[in-house]
Amino acid sequence: MDTKFVVAFSIVIGLLVGSFLLRNAGKTAGNSAFTPNFQNDKKIAVSGLTHSEVSQVVADFRTVYADSIHKAFSVLVSPQSDEVMLITLPNDIDSLHFHFLINYLQYPGELDVTGRHITVIGSATLGSEFNLPDSTIAGRRALFYIPREDQQYDEVYVQVGQDVIYVNSFARDRWKVVSDARMSESVESLKALLA
Repeated sequence: MDTKFVVAFSIVIGLLVGSFLLRNAGKTAGNSAFTPNFQNDKKIAVSGLTHSEVSQVVADFRTVYADSIHKAFSVLVSPQSDEVMLITLPNDIDSLHFHFLINYLQYPGELDVTGRHITVIGSATLGSEFNLPDSTIAGRRALFYIPREDQQYDEVYVQVGQDVIYVNSFARDRWKVVSDARMSESVESLKALLA
């Protein structure tokens, strides 16, 4: 089967699952009870896309999730080099959309990125809005990234500290401890931007 078809099909399935989760947002950590924290520390570093491409992907994301994302959603994109961007979220974003945005930047459906390597990593201080699996990690800083050799296209890995790694599957909307961080060298190289 054609790899491009499998990736495109997986992205569509991920978007459908995301739409289902957002329709049931009141039952999850979604947007209905979300109060933006204008002092939030959420950041996303992206390599492999230009400033204009990141801006286009974020605009596409806003269109796809227009019915569920809070109206004040905005981003600031700061170039760190020609193809490394740092995104901040001055008006905040709820935890579910934060995961979705990381995934959307990694797999920008409308943008032709054939032959290019995109890397995305986010960071945030964990609060109750993240639907945490363990209350002891609340208040800790975490890294959010797409795992190395991803074949699911609907998962974000979450590293809390150096030794606790979770996978958050959009299909299950819950975090599960995993033993292998599956963090690529390119993700490792972007971590410093989020410090």
